[in-house]
Amino acid sequence: MKIHKVYISYYYIISMKPSDYVFNPKRICGRVLKDPFIKGRKIQKGAVILACPDKVQEQIPDLKDYFYIIERRGWNGMTDANSADIKLVEDITKWEETKEQLPNALLLDAAGGDFVNTDTFYPLNLEKKYTGIQIARWCQLKRHDLFVRAGAKLPQHHFLKFGNFYRGGTFEEIELRKEIINLSKFLNANINFPYCDLMNNEGFANAEEVNLLINQSRIGILTSLNEGNNRFKTECMSADIPVLIPEDIEGGAAKKHINSLTGALFEPSPEGLAKAIETTLRNYTTFHPRSYILENTGIKRSTQKLVDALNTLARRDGSAEDFEGIYWDGREQTLIPYNKIYDYIEETIQKARRAR
Repeated sequence: MKIHKVYISYYYIISMKPSDYVFNPKRICGRVLKDPFIKGRKIQKGAVILACPDKVQEQIPDLKDYFYIIERRGWNGMTDANSADIKLVEDITKWEETKEQLPNALLLDAAGGDFVNTDTFYPLNLEKKYTGIQIARWCQLKRHDLFVRAGAKLPQHHFLKFGNFYRGGTFEEIELRKEIINLSKFLNANINFPYCDLMNNEGFANAEEVNLLINQSRIGILTSLNEGNNRFKTECMSADIPVLIPEDIEGGAAKKHINSLTGALFEPSPEGLAKAIETTLRNYTTFHPRSYILENTGIKRSTQKLVDALNTLARRDGSAEDFEGIYWDGREQTLIPYNKIYDYIEETIQKARRAR
């Protein structure tokens, strides 16, 4: 298998061929939390979550006249957009640097994984069919082979592994999935690969199905080389499943919420992961990840932080404090993809203009 150089863009990190990499300012996701409206001929701003909002504002110069901008990054590093009003600081190690360089923005110690919906992901009284579960996109940075090789060292244990396609099901993504499944067969690893016949993301598991499969497992397992504040991680924890994270994972976000109540770090080798799995099983009753999530993070706490920050901005501007009821569960599936977010924002602004 030929492994291509990893390119890191502003918007995503994925393994691809050099010829595939083209910087595209419209390859971006976002979510409008609240539409702007007109009250007494005055604009009452809405709110939108965006990755790299400076690029969006280049396309829509009056964006900030109609929306408060919440910046999400998705991976490690600083949220560095000058146009952002609120920054979801995913990489907490960049907090002070962000605060120093962009003192006018409001900083929140929350990111995608912190908005996990604990009413959607919760414990079910089900038989544990699998020792470990991994849900990871089919790209090289996820180090799928590490999961498979560790599973092969524990033939008495049963594992579950699947993932969607970041780029919708390219030849490279489908070939990687095929090679990982073949490696599992070659090593006689006891791993189930549901959704392995899908050629794109249509028919992939929804949130309720994911919760069901997590609940049939004892441990959530990440093997990524680089990761953000992973949603799968906090979804497992919300279902009261501890999570194992490789100790060499890059970025200050991935290890967030990993402690003695929620999981453990492991030495990133098949032997290291296999050992961590056995240790976790021996000490299983000492983990209480859902209690930790409910006390420290989750959609209710994180959304309230965001509402308070938006209302602070509204008070500053003399606008209506009316951001209760906004919703985002941190999952990529609930973001408006690519250029569609531009279309939605532009249409919303045009509608507000006509109402003045």
